[in-house]
Amino acid sequence: MESNGLYIGIDIDENISQVCYYEREDMSVRSVSNNADSPEFINASSFSEIMTSQAHPEDVIYKMIQVLIERTKEQSGNSKVAMLSVCLRDYSPESRKVVTKALEMLGIPKEKYILIGLSEAFAYYAFNAEPALFAQGAVLYDYEKEGINAYFLQRISYKGNTVLREIDKSISSVRLLQVIKGELLLKDVMDEINEFIGSTLNEHKTSSVYLTGKGFDTSDIPQETLNFIGKKGYRIFAGQNLFVKGACICALAKASPIADPFRRAGIFKNLSLSGGADVSGGRYSSCILACKNRITTEVSVRTFFKGESVTSTVIKPGSNIDESTGELECILTDKNIIELELKELGANVPSIERIDLSDIRKRPDRMTRVGVSVNFPNEDLMELIFKDMGFGEACKSEGTALSVTVQMTGRKPQQMRLPESKGVILCESKRALVPYVFTDTGRNIYTIEELVQYLYENIWLIDDTVINNEFFKFIGEDTGNNLLADKLKNLAYSGATTWSLLLTLFRDVNYYTAEEVKIIEPILERIQNINPLLKKYSIAETYMKNNCLARAQKSFQEILEAPADEEMPESFYSKVHHNMGVCFAGMFMRKEAMECFVKAYESGHNEESRKQALYAGILAGIEPNVPYGQLEYDEMKKEIEDFRQTTANDIRNEAIPVNERLEIIKSEYLSKHL
Repeated sequence: MESNGLYIGIDIDENISQVCYYEREDMSVRSVSNNADSPEFINASSFSEIMTSQAHPEDVIYKMIQVLIERTKEQSGNSKVAMLSVCLRDYSPESRKVVTKALEMLGIPKEKYILIGLSEAFAYYAFNAEPALFAQGAVLYDYEKEGINAYFLQRISYKGNTVLREIDKSISSVRLLQVIKGELLLKDVMDEINEFIGSTLNEHKTSSVYLTGKGFDTSDIPQETLNFIGKKGYRIFAGQNLFVKGACICALAKASPIADPFRRAGIFKNLSLSGGADVSGGRYSSCILACKNRITTEVSVRTFFKGESVTSTVIKPGSNIDESTGELECILTDKNIIELELKELGANVPSIERIDLSDIRKRPDRMTRVGVSVNFPNEDLMELIFKDMGFGEACKSEGTALSVTVQMTGRKPQQMRLPESKGVILCESKRALVPYVFTDTGRNIYTIEELVQYLYENIWLIDDTVINNEFFKFIGEDTGNNLLADKLKNLAYSGATTWSLLLTLFRDVNYYTAEEVKIIEPILERIQNINPLLKKYSIAETYMKNNCLARAQKSFQEILEAPADEEMPESFYSKVHHNMGVCFAGMFMRKEAMECFVKAYESGHNEESRKQALYAGILAGIEPNVPYGQLEYDEMKKEIEDFRQTTANDIRNEAIPVNERLEIIKSEYLSKHL
């Protein structure tokens, strides 16, 4: 039993807390007693007082939950927690945040606990009974300090789905509240209570009636009230532990779907933002729990999957809002837009929510990764925070963040509009803690998408040495793509070429389209047999693109030092000289840059080479040996002086460190003039 661990349910009320666990031997839920042999643990202070008066309420909640768990371990003889479900009467965002912090302090990982509300706990408790007891639904009458709240859970059919929906009714009066204060007895207000119960039962179908709360002390419920309900043909249950027992059943169901009581009612676990799904399956898999703290709107996002624009569901109706809270990452494609489709239960068509992310810098297609934090204050509102993550070292993040609130329910019907974007790429793999490094360019890679983009764009730098155990480890262990890593390993061990492995990688990772893979396929086939000078030129250009200017210049120099190839046109060598000039300019070797641009112009008579020779000559203080007019020369000098002054002012105003100043000047020069 120790190896299986405990399934624990905790109910945190205003003044008391309860805990119970699932006993496998007799398949029952057992209450845990405090040292005084009572199932009620008195809270250190009232929950509301803890939340409002404590600077760090999570410290107090941490100690409360710790006592409950330790007592459970003692009574059960089991010291391992397999799953924990905590029911909160106060299910506000603030309370959930504090309890979450407390559970983190206890070292309980997110996947090992769930926070639920009263309606959910009641649903788990009621629907764990015999099917006859919930054939038409169940109702809970909860009598607390605000009055009596009735929670009807009814099974209805909607478009081929079974929905367990919640209908709420309530009643409050001075006399009802006097019972809670001890100023009146329960029997003194039974006429008012019976009228409320009778009218609500006549209005809504149900099979069973449950009574709980401080006002319904089981020893004080008048027999005539029980008879009144029983004569209507309902089964009656009364007690003060149904929430904690429901929480325990929830913990068991979360860890073991086969034990989920909603299998019989058609409820299933839903897709979470982390990408995991836990489907109970079977013929009931299309049924939905639509009570408080459960999302009743399907949320889909327009995605770009291997070249096709599709709609992907990220949250299904019936999801617990605490479980759906989380984070994901996506990559923007053609536009800085995220398009959501929201379809509320009962709606015929979805509503479109277009989220404008134009505050995030527009970069080339698929070169902006966005982190998305999702939170639900309640079942009606979704809060989203979008954060610019750049695209690794290729496009560094600017730290821009944007907050958006989306109304989930009560949205007006609208006509379907044409999409404005191809969609986003949902990132299903994780970010590596330690980067994979390409030593020749110094590029650090953190994600599988960055990896395929780097390989695709720098294919001329890739050789057989790249495919090794570290490469497979990064794909499998570091980014979580274990199946892909195993597939590539098996191909490598069976003798597949490097180029075949790369094509497999490009096809399997959701980043490049099938058409883009077709474009690079013939390049991979030609790489081994291409003219050595052309290959060297392509390698040099790739180094230059990666700002590895010294390596690029060296490769261009090797081309010029090699025996001349008569098959190569003069324009080829002109391009080599020109690109060498670009490399020297980027390294602030202006005289050498000018000489290369002059040679490029002499052999190719390219106008761009002539202009760059003039720019480089002015920067070096040397008159280049190319034709020019005095007016043109003077305008270039003024342009350079203006550029120098503007850059110097920007650097002074922003107090940028010296090493960063050099990088700014270099990149600005290259982008402006070359």
